[in-house]
Amino acid sequence: MFLLIFGVSDTIQQMIGFGNCPDFNSRMKDFDVAQYIGLWYEQYRHFISQEIGTSCTQVNLTNSEEGSFLYQITFFNSWNDEYDTITGTARFEAPVSEGKFSLSFPGQGNSSVKYNILDTDYESYSVVWSCENKSGYNLRNVWIFTREQHPLNETLQKAFAILKKHNLSAKFLIKSDQSNCLKPDIEYEIETDPDAEYIDDINLKKNLEEV
Repeated sequence: MFLLIFGVSDTIQQMIGFGNCPDFNSRMKDFDVAQYIGLWYEQYRHFISQEIGTSCTQVNLTNSEEGSFLYQITFFNSWNDEYDTITGTARFEAPVSEGKFSLSFPGQGNSSVKYNILDTDYESYSVVWSCENKSGYNLRNVWIFTREQHPLNETLQKAFAILKKHNLSAKFLIKSDQSNCLKPDIEYEIETDPDAEYIDDINLKKNLEEV
């Protein structure tokens, strides 16, 4: 399922651009894999039909054999009312300092999708971009990940600012559902700080349109 969700299939990449993929001259120059590995929560993405019925998506990047990393995607599947986990392999490309990596999953042969970490502060947000050139057009996607399952508005606005820096629109991003999530095999809800400022549905459209 998530082999398709994360872009292996052309048919589900909903964002189409004209010409070739943009070349970001201001991409990261000092990306540090050691600081980046760990748990990330998906907060925003472009619409992908295969993610209908899923929620609470998180990605855990851990060390594996030399030159590669395990890329575990865990999500709640409403079709079977269970948490599912898919494990792939991520390989960072030279120069590693630019934050470019390819992602592949078992059963896909040599097929892999290339990603580019546009920016991260390692402690709160990460903006990931994928783009594939086709004949006369390109297929693209964007993800915003955060370290906290329920990030503050300030954290999300930092991520939106990265999109604006690269002339990528945030208006078509879909909010990933991280509400009422249970930790896998643990029967209690993840607590949030009632006094903290979290993004809400009322202000969501306004926040996106300002980027």
